Amino acid sequence: MIWGHADQLFGSHRGPVLLGAGLTGALFVVLAVLGRLPSIALVAWLGLFGFCTAYLPVVITHGKSLFAPRLVGRGITLLNMGTMGGAFASQLASGAAIDIFPAQAGVYPLDAYRLIFTLQAAFVLCAMVAYVRARDPRQDARQETNSGLP
Repeated sequence: MIWGHADQLFGSHRGPVLLGAGLTGALFVVLAVLGRLPSIALVAWLGLFGFCTAYLPVVITHGKSLFAPRLVGRGITLLNMGTMGGAFASQLASGAAIDIFPAQAGVYPLDAYRLIFTLQAAFVLCAMVAYVRARDPRQDARQETNSGLP
């Protein structure tokens, strides 16, 4: 409910997406650095993580604004394929990375998980670097309104 209106509050699609992604990456770094969290801290981390990663509707709204009305269906399909493809690639890379570490009785060592959380933080950072260059029609319209141009 909060993220759905975030682009209106920020006057931009890019701002809330970068905020959500940045917080998500930071939360991965917390796990990569700390490794284990006490139970209550882990519950708080999971709640915060769930909140921070819920910015996808803003990404989809941004994507929708980039396509001509007659191409919106195809554009959203492309974005969904990218989202699912990214999840697939992330899981594939994580599975390959964790297999670097030998499992003891089916349990991987803590360092294996730290590597995975670092890898996920790096994926989020790379996505942010690519995303920061995306055209933002909401921000463009706001700048035109503020400049007094027709």
